Amino acid sequence: MTGIRQDPGGVDAETNHPDGATATLRARYLVGTDGASTTVRQSLGMPFPGKSAIRSVMLADVLLERVPDEAFNFASNQHGFTFFAPFGDGWYRVIAWDRQQQQLPDDCSD
Repeated sequence: MTGIRQDPGGVDAETNHPDGATATLRARYLVGTDGASTTVRQSLGMPFPGKSAIRSVMLADVLLERVPDEAFNFASNQHGFTFFAPFGDGWYRVIAWDRQQQQLPDDCSD
């Protein structure tokens, strides 16, 4: 998403596609869920007053060559965990936590 325009009837989201094409999507509302630096937050001039609390969690949407044996896959050990959830057509949401990379932000060390 590259920008938004809002009016009393809803919001237009301007988007760029990987092939360079652009589009405008219309909706009743729009939610920015990609963190402190969202296009939505920047377009509205909304500051982010906090800090990231977790630096060791990774999230990705991936296309797997081999489908896991079970639809939902969870594994953990002393080093962390992984979780796979299917979207369909071989695409999965992958969430992982690396315990070795766990760091508390400066203001949470108490």
